[in-house]
Amino acid sequence: MASNLLHRDLLPTEKTYLFGEFFGSEGDVEDPWPDGSDQTTLDRYRKCAEEMRGIMDAGLPHLVRALGT
Repeated sequence: MASNLLHRDLLPTEKTYLFGEFFGSEGDVEDPWPDGSDQTTLDRYRKCAEEMRGIMDAGLPHLVRALGT
């Protein structure tokens, strides 16, 4: 999700994207890790899920174009 977790030198660059990049967005999605069972962890994961949903909703046309090629 976050650019610091992506090792483009180890993966094929023409097939490797950050989550937001794939949907035509810029910036990182903050990694919600570390896991836990407290409310703070749950809130962090919910925030991440909401951010990802927003990126997917906004980037749906980009995804359709990418799948059509």
